[in-house]
Amino acid sequence: MACHSREELPMPDWNITFNDMDSILDIDAYAYGYPETDSFLFNDIHMVINPGECHCINGPTGIGKSTLLMAIQGLLPSGIEQGSIRLCGNGNRQSSGLVLQNPNTQILTKTIGAEVAFGLENLNVPPDEMKPLVLNSLRETGLDFSIDRDTKKLSMGQKYRLILSALIAMHPRLLMVDEPSGQLDADGLTSLKYIFKRLKTSGMGLLISEHRPQLLSEVVDVFWQFDENGLLNRAEKALEIPARDFRGKKDSKEGKSIVSVKNLGVSDDTGFVWSDANFKVYSGEMVSVCGKNGSGKSTLMRCLMGAVNPEFGEISIFGETPVPENLRGRVGCLFQDPSRQLFEDSVYKEVAFQLRRAGDKQWKEKVKSALAQCGIAHLSTYSPHKLSYGQQHLVAMAMVIAGEPELLLLDDPFTGLDTEISEKIFHLLRRLRKENNTTVIVTTHHPEDVLFCDRRLIVRGGKIREQ
Repeated sequence: MACHSREELPMPDWNITFNDMDSILDIDAYAYGYPETDSFLFNDIHMVINPGECHCINGPTGIGKSTLLMAIQGLLPSGIEQGSIRLCGNGNRQSSGLVLQNPNTQILTKTIGAEVAFGLENLNVPPDEMKPLVLNSLRETGLDFSIDRDTKKLSMGQKYRLILSALIAMHPRLLMVDEPSGQLDADGLTSLKYIFKRLKTSGMGLLISEHRPQLLSEVVDVFWQFDENGLLNRAEKALEIPARDFRGKKDSKEGKSIVSVKNLGVSDDTGFVWSDANFKVYSGEMVSVCGKNGSGKSTLMRCLMGAVNPEFGEISIFGETPVPENLRGRVGCLFQDPSRQLFEDSVYKEVAFQLRRAGDKQWKEKVKSALAQCGIAHLSTYSPHKLSYGQQHLVAMAMVIAGEPELLLLDDPFTGLDTEISEKIFHLLRRLRKENNTTVIVTTHHPEDVLFCDRRLIVRGGKIREQ
């Protein structure tokens, strides 16, 4: 997100005032359990958010952080409930807005301008006032595109910014943001903090769910920590996340070339995404692809999968031009949006699908091993569609490693994962490399997440260069 001064981008006058004596959110002894369960996901939640306050929730993957935000927004199915949630003093959930972890589930329209205008239209904002609000909100979040830009052509990070833009334009009394660091790069988080400061000044209440709370600590007034029993406790400060350094001894010997890219270029309707890409990846190497939101990391991965045809240049995977059917069994692909890969009615069936389809006689042992390695054996009977965003990433990860492919293409695999689980995946990838000589290419917008890699490719300024 671009960071604008107050003079460059004045905040609209929403003419909203708050009674300092009224809380924006009041949760009293709230507990919730999903339908067809006989236990609560979380218990005895107490929380009060006052005008101009920012609260941040941290906790393990799958503990219920996103579920609590959806409960406040009124998006949960009828299950077992206790206690109460009172919003804006009268339970009116139209006064709140929620940015979900997966922005694909929220985008409703074809263009970015229409997406931001959609909520304003439902609020009966006059047309002559609507366009400035749309343009200001898009610029506020760094989406300096034409308002006719197709939403399908945005990256995941840009889609996240778009939903944030739409909610900022509506100026709800309570803005809830789920795992912003999972989708936003460093510049985006810096700008988000600036936006939050301004929204707090206007009297808005903010509630953030975040695995990396220290990244937003300067705008947070109150920290909360979910424990493993589903109890939410007030914390004195942001949980300190120790610096991770998995840099081991690198093998300087170049093995067999697995991936070869020569003079590659890809474009869209705005021009070249990047051009003149040249690099090789060798057997057993672990290479990261780092870049900002919208820089073309996922596009590069789709080219390597054979799903996108470049404008010019050459790609060779195992010595041949990549064709999806020919890569089956040899290449494992983890998409940025894991829900695109999930279609079975249980986690176990999901992980077993490709193995059974290929007639692997050891499929049961491989499924059991993959579930255990990804730490989700306890979820084997669950529907993958009812899991958290981070848990869905783990299911997709188990699915792609179960077949023991020679090459792993992992697009933002750590999104939605807490620190402990991320470290388990780090060690898993290193073990696959050591035991199976697996080659790994992983994308991220947080370079510190891939310190275990041998080399780093940087996508910047329309170029892909090795660092």
